[in-house]
Amino acid sequence: MRGTHSRVEHLARTRLGMHRPAIGSVVFVRP
Repeated sequence: MRGTHSRVEHLARTRLGMHRPAIGSVVFVRP
């Protein structure tokens, strides 16, 4: 489960430009 979270978080951070917090990235990411 942690691996999936890390993957989503990494994608979100890269997409946002690594300027938003981890939680923010996860919340911004949509399936």
